[in-house]
Amino acid sequence: MIIDRIELVHLKLPLNSPWKTAYGTEDSVESLFLKAHSGKLSAWTETCALSKPDYLPECSHSARIAIDQFFMELFLGKDFQTADEIHEAFSIYKGNTFAKSALELCWWALTCKEENKALHQTIGGTKKAVEAGIAISLQKNNAALLKKIDAALKTGYKRVKLKISPGKDREMIAEVRQEFPKINLQVDCNGAYTRNDIDVLKSLDEFNLGLIEQPFYYTDIADHAELQAVIDTDICLDESIRSYHDAEQAIRLGACRSIALKMGRVGGLSQLLKIHDLCKQNNIGCWIGGMLESPVGTMINAHLASLPGITNASDLPIGDERYSLDFCEEVTAEKAKIHLTKDSWIKQDIDEDKLKDQAIFMQEYTVFLTISAYE
Repeated sequence: MIIDRIELVHLKLPLNSPWKTAYGTEDSVESLFLKAHSGKLSAWTETCALSKPDYLPECSHSARIAIDQFFMELFLGKDFQTADEIHEAFSIYKGNTFAKSALELCWWALTCKEENKALHQTIGGTKKAVEAGIAISLQKNNAALLKKIDAALKTGYKRVKLKISPGKDREMIAEVRQEFPKINLQVDCNGAYTRNDIDVLKSLDEFNLGLIEQPFYYTDIADHAELQAVIDTDICLDESIRSYHDAEQAIRLGACRSIALKMGRVGGLSQLLKIHDLCKQNNIGCWIGGMLESPVGTMINAHLASLPGITNASDLPIGDERYSLDFCEEVTAEKAKIHLTKDSWIKQDIDEDKLKDQAIFMQEYTVFLTISAYE
C-alpha cells in the first residue's frame, strides 16, 4: 500500500456541555482529521489528542507539527505492506504517539477500502454489535449527577463511569450507589491522587466498583502496583500505558487488572492490537477508551470494541451526547448497542465542504510537494 496524498484538517469541536475532570474544564476539543489517498482510493480518519497537553505531554497542536516536520516524510509515498513496518519506520523518534497513530490509521483505512472490508473484519473482531458505555464528567452538584446518570440508564448505557477528584469522591460515590445500587459503576481519577491517598482509595472498596481508573500520575506504574496489592477493586491503567512495553511491565508488576486501550496513546492500531492480545493472554481486562472524538472517531472505536478480548462496555457516546455537528452523522444505537456494518472501512459519511469550512488549519501533502497551508 502506497499512500500518495494526505489532506490534514485541524478542527475545533464545540462540546454540547462543558467537560470537567481533575485536569480542568473544556468547552471544546481540537481534533485532527486526515483524508488519505492511494490512487482512486480515499478515506477519512480522526485522531484526537485534545487541545492542551494536560492528558499527556502531546496535544493536537504538537501532533500536527510532528506529522509535518518528522513523520510525513517517512510515510508518504512509501510502500508499506504491514502496519508493523510503519511502526518500525517511526520508531527512530521517541514518543509522539498520537502523531504516529494518525498516519498509521490512514494505512488501515485504505487497506480496508482496498480489501472492501469493514475495520472490525480487518482486525479480527468477533462481535456484530458492541455495548456502549458512558463517561460522565464532574457535575456542579450531586443532584445534577444523579439526573445525568438516570438519563444515561434510560438511554440504555451498559456501564457508567464517573470522573472523580480529591474532595469529590467518596461522598459522591456513596450517594450514587444508594440511588443506583446495581449498575455497573466505574470511576476515573485522571491521575489526580498520590500515594498519600491510598487509604481514601482503599475505602472505595465498599462501593462494589467495576474498577478505579488511573488513580496516580501517568509515570507511576510502581505506585499503582503498590495500590493494587492492598485494594480489592480492580485498578485500570490509562495514561500510564503508552506502549506495549508499558503494558507488559504493568502486568508483570501487578500494577493493574484492566487496561483502557487507546490507539493514539500507544502509537497506533498495530500496537493496540498487540496490547489487546497481551491482556487476553494474561487474563487482564481491557476495553476501548475515548478521547472526546467526534462521531467519526467514535465509530472507529466501536469497530475496535468488537475485538474478542474486550471485557467491558467501551467509551462510545451515542446521539448528541457530546456534539451537534453538521459535517458527519451521529452514532446511532439500539438500546445502547452499536451495530457494525460490513461497509468498507467505517460507515460514516462526511460532508467535506462543511468540515473544511470549520478548519482552524488545513494542509495538503503529496508525494512531490506540500501545498500551502492556511489557518
